[in-house]
Amino acid sequence: VQPAEGRPYLNRRMDQPGMIKKGDVCHKAFEKHGWRWGGLWRTVKDYQHFELHDIKGTWRRNKTISGRVDGVRGTGRISVFTPHGYSRTRKEPFRLLVALHGWRGRASDWEKRSRITYWANKYQYVIVAPDMGTSIYERAYYPETRARFKWGKIPGGRWVGEVVLSHMRKQYNVYKTRARTGVFGLSTGGRGAALLPVYYR
Repeated sequence: VQPAEGRPYLNRRMDQPGMIKKGDVCHKAFEKHGWRWGGLWRTVKDYQHFELHDIKGTWRRNKTISGRVDGVRGTGRISVFTPHGYSRTRKEPFRLLVALHGWRGRASDWEKRSRITYWANKYQYVIVAPDMGTSIYERAYYPETRARFKWGKIPGGRWVGEVVLSHMRKQYNVYKTRARTGVFGLSTGGRGAALLPVYYR
């Protein structure tokens, strides 16, 4: 037992002020928010210890969606993460994060190379990650823009702002307000994150 002075407190049936016990108010409050208590560890016990457990949410990968912008029909893929406890019937909607990858990146980069799901679980965000290939999240193509630099028929910025955002707000239990919608990105995705809020709510 470390420290040795803690030996008398191995008896968890004692009634001592501040002593944490299984199922008490303290234990339940932490557990409700995804924390694990060291008093329930299978080997060494640490009765004063809580740690945040990385509760798993759910990725729905490579979902195909379609939509129209100025009469042009386009199709693309998105991956959507719903946090632990997500429900379409929850009275309070979930906040939405739009995650934009960089040049020639993939939506799966967020899942494989970041801790984004940890934070989404902790703060109860739904994440949508569009698969945008070579997009710089432009609002228009130039006549001289080569086909290999066009991620799709619809310019990337307008696709995300008008099709992806609309899809998420219709199909998922998320807020439909600017104040509860976030957007961030890496590299050219950072460019998209700076431009999207200028044009879309």
